Amino acid sequence: MTPPVAPPYGSRVSARGPRVPTVRWSWDVLLPLALTVLAQVELHLPHSTESAPATVPHSLLLLGATAPLALQRRLPLAAPALAAAVWAVEPLLFPVANTFAVPLTVLGLAPLAATRWAPGPRRALLGSAVVLALVVLEGVGNEQFGLGGAVANGVFGAVAAYAGHAWRRTSTQRRLAEERAQLERAAREDADRALGAERTRMARELHDVLGHGLSVVLLQARGARRVLADDPAAARTALDEVERAAVSSLREVRLLMDVLRLPAGGPGPQPGLEDVPALVEGVRRTGTAVALRLPQPLPQLPAALGVSCYRVVQEGLTNALRHAPGAAVAVEVVRSGGHLVLQVDTGPAPGAGPGAGPGAGPGAGPG
Repeated sequence: MTPPVAPPYGSRVSARGPRVPTVRWSWDVLLPLALTVLAQVELHLPHSTESAPATVPHSLLLLGATAPLALQRRLPLAAPALAAAVWAVEPLLFPVANTFAVPLTVLGLAPLAATRWAPGPRRALLGSAVVLALVVLEGVGNEQFGLGGAVANGVFGAVAAYAGHAWRRTSTQRRLAEERAQLERAAREDADRALGAERTRMARELHDVLGHGLSVVLLQARGARRVLADDPAAARTALDEVERAAVSSLREVRLLMDVLRLPAGGPGPQPGLEDVPALVEGVRRTGTAVALRLPQPLPQLPAALGVSCYRVVQEGLTNALRHAPGAAVAVEVVRSGGHLVLQVDTGPAPGAGPGAGPGAGPGAGPG
């Protein structure tokens, strides 16, 4: 099944048929078109030229001085240069038209468009230089104003070019500020996601610590209660183990709390693969037979991976104590190639039926 495709920018979806493209009308299109219409009206008014009204070739020529600027955004170099070039050749072919719209369009919009829409500062400088040279050339060729007209054209054109440059710089700064704001929002969202993931990890850590510690405490307390009258020494040993398990669990809980309080940096030492024998020994004191097999020498693991291995074994032992109390447990850690394989196997619980089988809790991670 082909996934749906989002409609292209600048188009709308019709409820009765396929997508219908639409044209985005903005000031850079509407203003040159309006000035083009105004210029053509002015050319056909009395006193617009020495031979008013203007001839058709003259009107068509000046149409090329205004209409191309409607494409200034798409052709930021060619459109202003074409408009200025057409206006520059007018004094060479026809009497200069006495209009307001044509000089306003060429002197105002052409230099501004060359600097506002050009794809890069160098092209903006080149485009504005070409346009300014052409409008000055128009003033030189215009016998009515002469050198003064050339200077005026250059001044007005330079002001318009600078306005386009300032507009371009302001728009660029605004766009960069919006991009920075978007990046900052994305960074905050990433930080929030990372914080959520860390909180989830801490909750799992807390569950593992408390689950294992309370399971050991519960089994030892039950054993102590059963032998308290007949074997006070055994009961005392079980209560000592309750104290040890409680102290160990509290130490790990405090370590997790310290991690939550730290604004930066790392916490204190956390358990790793080298602490698995002590973990297993604590379970053995509950009366559970635990066989342990570790690779020798122990591999040097990253801290995060060492903690994960410890937690996997801890979770497996906790599940064995909780769901199969008294059953023999085998813990095996094997390094195979580039992987570290952890296996926690639980035998049948005492008194289980013949259909009961061993349980397993494997875990693996890259070594």
